[in-house]
Amino acid sequence: AARSAVSDPWQIRPAGLVKYVYIPDVLVAPGTLWCVLPSGRALAYPGAQLVEGQYGAELIALKGSRRPRKGEPWPTVKLWYGLLCENITQAAAADIPRGALRELVLDLLPHDTVVIGHTHDEILLECADSRVQETERLLRQVMTRVPAWAEGLPLAAKIDNGKRYGK
Repeated sequence: AARSAVSDPWQIRPAGLVKYVYIPDVLVAPGTLWCVLPSGRALAYPGAQLVEGQYGAELIALKGSRRPRKGEPWPTVKLWYGLLCENITQAAAADIPRGALRELVLDLLPHDTVVIGHTHDEILLECADSRVQETERLLRQVMTRVPAWAEGLPLAAKIDNGKRYGK
């Protein structure tokens, strides 16, 4: 679908729950292949073009996607299809806690409970000792709520508390 999108600009090419579209003439990033995730967020692959691969098959290459060594031109890097799959998986996995974080901050947390940090799979909160159980309940509720775009995905959360951060 990605290769088909690059060869046929402006046409949306579905691939399971994602869609690809190639936009050749955007001023900010000319020749960009876009991958629209199930959440609606998009990944951009600027400088995408079709090139002939080692065994004659057409491949997608990204022009200037790696910083060159001093004095060398920007290299063209072939986009491996496994990398596209990995990018989709990691990005979709990141969209789930991002949505949870947004919901916590905008809708659920009381004013005296604050987000003090987050990582790729954790949300760190600070609350009064008297609110620990309620905060744990809220956090579990929001971290295990499956977004509509990920229906059927099994989610679980391990909630821990302490005076200091620890793994």
